[in-house]
Amino acid sequence: MEPKDKTAVLVELVKARIDKYKQTRELEFRVNIALWTLIVLIGYYYKDTFNLESKGDLVFFIIVTLVVTLGHFFLWLVPVSNSLARDNAKALELQKQVENLVNERSDLPERDERQIKRSYLGWNFFLAGITLLLLILLGVFFCI
Repeated sequence: MEPKDKTAVLVELVKARIDKYKQTRELEFRVNIALWTLIVLIGYYYKDTFNLESKGDLVFFIIVTLVVTLGHFFLWLVPVSNSLARDNAKALELQKQVENLVNERSDLPERDERQIKRSYLGWNFFLAGITLLLLILLGVFFCI
């Protein structure tokens, strides 16, 4: 295979990885919006039947809040960010191969998969924080 053909194939592979990355990011956005909408709808549905004035209800609500927030973080956000980091790292690896073939370097900083995963951690905490904030507001709403 000639370098020109190999470069074209590698460019197509990079495009495929970027498309997969975009699809995963869009799915992440939709699931987060669905979860947050579900929290609001549950609050609206149970506004007259659920009251946090008793200790039993309050403890139950705190446990559910922790389970939902930690589940959202560890069962959804972390696996999705790991997938995004793998796609990103593989696309960068393929890009390096193209750069070696054409003897041209990109201005983008080189990062490995571990560094990319670490960069997603702040975003994951932000999204889990939104979930926690909505659940706390739901608890305040139930106390009124």
